[in-house]
Amino acid sequence: MVSRIEPRLACPEPSNYSERCTVYVCRTCCTQTGFEWSDFDKHIGSRFSNLMYPDRQAVEREVADKLTDENSFLDFYCSGCNGVVRVYYRYEPPEGEFIPEGSS
Repeated sequence: MVSRIEPRLACPEPSNYSERCTVYVCRTCCTQTGFEWSDFDKHIGSRFSNLMYPDRQAVEREVADKLTDENSFLDFYCSGCNGVVRVYYRYEPPEGEFIPEGSS
C-alpha cells in the first residue's frame, strides 16, 4: 500500500545555478530535480498534468484559495519519495512579444 504525501506548493525561484536551468529540491526527502527553463516554456498556458487524476484533484482543491496570479504550472512525482509536486509560476511575455491565443 502506497501512502500519499500531502500535496505541497512549490515556487520556482530564479537560480544563480545557471541561465539554462534551475533545480527543485523536495521539501520531504531533499531529492533534487533539474529543469531547463525551456521545460517551463512548454507548459505556458497548458492544463496538461503528469499526475494521476485523484492526485491532480487533491492538488487543485488544496491550492484553490491560495493562488494569486499564477497562470502556468508543471507537476510530477518526486523520484525520491513519490510525493506529488506541482510548481506554479506566472509567465509574462517580454515586452513587444506577441503570443497568438491558443498557440501555447
